[in-house]
Amino acid sequence: MKKINHFLLFLFLLCGLVACNEKADQLAQENENLRSKVKNDSLYIAGLSEEMDIVYNSLDSVKVMADSLLQTSDMIRQQKVSKKEANLFINSTMSNIDSLMQENKSKIAALESKLENSAMKKGILQKMLDRLRKDLSEKEEIIVRLNSQINQLEKDVEGLKIEKRNIVTKLVESQSKLQQKEQEVDKIAKEMAQKIKQVEELAQTNNAGYYLVGAKKELAKKGVIKTRGLLNKVDGLGDVLNEDEMHRLDISSQTLNIDIGASTLKSKDIVLVPTRPDGYYLISQEHGRTYLHIINKDFWKKSKFLVVVIQ
Repeated sequence: MKKINHFLLFLFLLCGLVACNEKADQLAQENENLRSKVKNDSLYIAGLSEEMDIVYNSLDSVKVMADSLLQTSDMIRQQKVSKKEANLFINSTMSNIDSLMQENKSKIAALESKLENSAMKKGILQKMLDRLRKDLSEKEEIIVRLNSQINQLEKDVEGLKIEKRNIVTKLVESQSKLQQKEQEVDKIAKEMAQKIKQVEELAQTNNAGYYLVGAKKELAKKGVIKTRGLLNKVDGLGDVLNEDEMHRLDISSQTLNIDIGASTLKSKDIVLVPTRPDGYYLISQEHGRTYLHIINKDFWKKSKFLVVVIQ
């Protein structure tokens, strides 16, 4: 009856270990999928930021042209340029401004289309595009008013100067808002980079193995291993396993070498806890030391912990 109970207990433990391994493989796959998605999202945001930069640069050009219109109005007031020449310059500049604003509207529409057709969660990106479109719409209204005011240049040059300066101020304010949007995009990119870093750190944690070498009596006393019977036969890992007190290594490597003691050790005096299949490791004496050579990555499937017990 006792043998049957032991056999059932062994089957229960074996099923638990298999389930843990399957769960670990599933978590590893989920981590890889998350890492890939975060990287793709980061690249998507970087591309969107680059396209926004084009719009920002275009608005810079609008501001430069608006400044030139302000300078022209000052020159008319000071009679440093003829009205004919000024009108030609103003008409040409306003035409260029209208063209740029139309291009900006098209580019924003294209950005919105990309975001709409993307499988990526929109959230903040959609709000940023909405605010950007709103700002551009306000600028378009400002440009319309600017064109109307320029038509009144011959009637009231001084009044036009004041109005255009007000418009330039609004353009500068709008530019400041757009710069804030750019900072928000940069913040999102940094957050995505931080997430990528966290995923990479998680992957490193999943690839970590821990080992400890020590005498059976000392390890049993610390609770690192369990023993049974009058002969204190090793009976598996104990309940006290502290990763900080163990050696850490990267178990993703195909082969690993662990120094377990002097060359005087005999194979019969060395016990691996938990036990591993013979084909997964070798024990050899080299240069006055005894080494455990792990030659198969499946060595760690049973447990990420290894205690080398010297009897």
